[in-house]
Order: sequence, then C-alpha cells, then structure tokens
Amino acid sequence: MQYVTISINNILTDLEDNVIAEGSGLYEAKDGNIAINIKIKITPSTLCFEMWEMNPTGSVDFVTDGSHVGTISNDLKSIQAVWTTKVSGEQGDLKLKAK
Repeated sequence: MQYVTISINNILTDLEDNVIAEGSGLYEAKDGNIAINIKIKITPSTLCFEMWEMNPTGSVDFVTDGSHVGTISNDLKSIQAVWTTKVSGEQGDLKLKAK
C-alpha cells in the first residue's frame, strides 16, 4: 500500500464536455517520495474517471505507461479505479478519498 497526495492546478472542459484536470501528485514510498504530474479526465454524466501519471521524479523504477480507470462516487468524495500497465498488463487498485 502507498499513500498519494494529489493537487489540482488547472481545470477545463474538452469538446465532449468532459472535465479535464491537471496537477501533481506525491507518492509516499518506502524508499523515498516520488513526485509525478497527473492528467485526469472525468465524464460528468457517468462519473467515469481516467488518470494518467507522467514525469516521475525520485525513482527510476516508477512505471507510467498505463492509466487508472474507474468511477467517482455519487457524493464526489471517493474514487475507485484500476491501474493497468500497457506493456505487461499488470494491474493495481487505486482508492482515493477526499479530505
């Protein structure tokens, strides 16, 4: 299990009225913190969620060749998603909760 803090710096909509958010994240890892850039796409009508992680610093082994895909709860306070790596197909669960 890892803990991550996400900060949103920019929010806009695309041509299909999806919400696009950009920002940064910080994973608290056993061997040191890992900083990342993030991009999130939310489809408001279905609360579908996809998040990409990019440009990791702090670890040479941090994988960013996939995305987290899932949903946001109706109260907008939690996200359940699955990370899938493109190359290997490995998966992991992502559970985020608002403070």
